[in-house]
Amino acid sequence: MPDFEIMEWNESSIDSTHPFIASCLKKKQWAFLSDYMRMVALRDHGGVYLDVDIEAVKSVAPLLKHDCFLGYEDEGRLNTAVLGGIAGHHFFHNAIDLIESRHRRNKPFLIAPEVANICVEKDASGIELLPWPCFYPYNPYAKVHDRKQLMYSYIEKNTYLIHHWGKGWKMSFAERLKRKLFK
Repeated sequence: MPDFEIMEWNESSIDSTHPFIASCLKKKQWAFLSDYMRMVALRDHGGVYLDVDIEAVKSVAPLLKHDCFLGYEDEGRLNTAVLGGIAGHHFFHNAIDLIESRHRRNKPFLIAPEVANICVEKDASGIELLPWPCFYPYNPYAKVHDRKQLMYSYIEKNTYLIHHWGKGWKMSFAERLKRKLFK
């Protein structure tokens, strides 16, 4: 997607004094921090967020006509490995509010798909909800279909991207380094 500006969010581009961010950093809860920061970045700047294990099949430019979009990973379950929208969209605000509210009340953190599902149930206006073949043509955790491993024959006309379910957030630094060095 050569027409897109790529922005990287890392330790130097976040406010480490923010209560939720500071809590995640202290507890080394990288996945929750990433979930939160994608919502903050999209709320403030708009654009398209992609997890690092996303493969592009075709440009997502046609999806930019929507004020906000995300896709189902399986029947009835949204995922945020691919997420886009205009700056200030209520979905991003609602997601941030939910995450921060739970943190203030010392409730367990929710993973991003749970946050997305709750926010869409609350207010789906102005959100394009795309079917699973668009970003998740296979899913090793799917309950509805049997596409448990990637077969390129699963790519359909409406497939834009492929989420590879890499779970990079779950690996230790040593595991990530080994994976990178010994491909």
